[in-house]
Amino acid sequence: AALREQVLSARSAVANATGVATDARRDLERNEALYQAGAIAERTVEQAKSARDAAQAQLASARALLANADESIDVHGDTTETLTALIYLQREILAA
Repeated sequence: AALREQVLSARSAVANATGVATDARRDLERNEALYQAGAIAERTVEQAKSARDAAQAQLASARALLANADESIDVHGDTTETLTALIYLQREILAA
């Protein structure tokens, strides 16, 4: 049960971090366009870059947690249900 909870928690963290990273990337793209049009200051673009970088780092961390959960299952084994959830999550990550 503990490994299952670890996988579910890692899955949730990856899903959340993926959404945040996607939003940060879009914000940066929008801010870059606004800057090119002269509508916003360069500082705003720099802040958006920092937010994007932080979101990407959070996503990398969440993926590492998932990899650790995966490794724990490989070493310790767990239920078929947990393995199925992990495979599903890995497919989501690869698609992101």
